[in-house]
Amino acid sequence: MWLTLATLQDDATGAACEERQLSACRRRVPLRILEADLAETAQRLEERNETAQAFEDVARHLADLDIDEIWAEADERERWIIASDLLDEVAIYPDHLEIKVSGAPRMNVTLEEVGLKRWSGFQGVGERTRTSTPY
Repeated sequence: MWLTLATLQDDATGAACEERQLSACRRRVPLRILEADLAETAQRLEERNETAQAFEDVARHLADLDIDEIWAEADERERWIIASDLLDEVAIYPDHLEIKVSGAPRMNVTLEEVGLKRWSGFQGVGERTRTSTPY
């Protein structure tokens, strides 16, 4: 069987056409993946924006609170609850306090700022729990 030049050209054109379709198909798959990633990212961004808006709403309401009035009206148990919810840690030193407020960096507060007097030494509570050992 003799192959004519036209037949060879048709075969070459057909193979090239198939190669182009395969290449286009390969490009479409990553495009679908990218579109899916884009949709997922857009969804996460929308959720983050909603969360940020909710935070701003809460912050605005908290800023409007008169904490001095709330504190004055609270009994001892309620004050304890407020303080324990706001404070992560309070470290007491002879000349200052280190206070860790929830969501904020540590801060140093002088004893005078919170109505305490300077200590001349460590004041224990209760009786001694350890006796000195003679050498």
